[in-house]
Amino acid sequence: MPVDEIEIPDGQIITETGAYRMSMDWYHSQCCDGPSISSTGLRTIYHESPADFWAFSDLNDFRFEKEASPAFTYGRAAHALLLGDEDFEASFIVLPKVAPPKPTAAQISARAQGRVSDAAAERFEFWDDFDARAAGREILTMTDLIHIEHLADRLREHELLPILMEGAREQSLIWQDEKTGIWLKSRLDIQSATGDFADLKTTRHRRLDLIMRDIRQHGYDMQVALQTMGIEAVHGIPFTPESYAGRACIDIFVHKEPPYHIIPVELSFDALVWARRKIRAAIDTMKECIDTDIWPGPVEGIPVYTPDFELQTLEAKVEAGLLPFDA
Repeated sequence: MPVDEIEIPDGQIITETGAYRMSMDWYHSQCCDGPSISSTGLRTIYHESPADFWAFSDLNDFRFEKEASPAFTYGRAAHALLLGDEDFEASFIVLPKVAPPKPTAAQISARAQGRVSDAAAERFEFWDDFDARAAGREILTMTDLIHIEHLADRLREHELLPILMEGAREQSLIWQDEKTGIWLKSRLDIQSATGDFADLKTTRHRRLDLIMRDIRQHGYDMQVALQTMGIEAVHGIPFTPESYAGRACIDIFVHKEPPYHIIPVELSFDALVWARRKIRAAIDTMKECIDTDIWPGPVEGIPVYTPDFELQTLEAKVEAGLLPFDA
């Protein structure tokens, strides 16, 4: 049965399985009373390597800081405006179209030496004021904001939205894995009153085959699979064909540019069975890495290169006299 949602402030440590209302920043932190991970980390472990996860993990005291990419900022801003998952004004600032280019490295160096041209002075005046007002917020261009507003209009017109929007949005499901003790986190974009749930994805692809490729390459199937595990642990809905008969698990791809296509893709039960296996493998790998304090990269040992894959091409070149037979 569904459980009541618990609202918690930043800084409050989670010690019990539940459905939580919390800020995006606190959700992505170590907000539990033990090591925790969301689908982003699990997908990184599985598709890249444990080392790629560990390098930027806040479990790592010597982690690298990862700067937000324009694509990540766009996606996060789209979620904030389309789903209301965070305070847009508190998290983002919009860069005016008339903004001058940022000062160059040479201009910054000249300024440090007390030499600033009139053109550079105008740049510094704008950017000093803008950076002060930004106060750490992510920068969104005016063009991106206009695109997102058009996206919102198209999304409101889609036949799926009224059904999906009847339920909860941006609910954080948090539970402890029974096998490893690791805390798992899954944040549902939309969980409808009918039991369907969906994730919103921005894309530049118009072709369905490229969207399907992205599901595999970016592990979106694993993201939805972790959601099914969270729904099972928190809401008590078992992952069985019977329980999921008529329950849609959907990735809604919204195109970033005109005409702002809306492309919903349902993940089949069989696809989620395989994706849950990938999630299980990633959780077990994380546990092993924590226990051994070894976070291996994508390639271990010394692989051996052989020309087998291009042997036919090489032999053809030898026969054509394009490649010497003797080295």
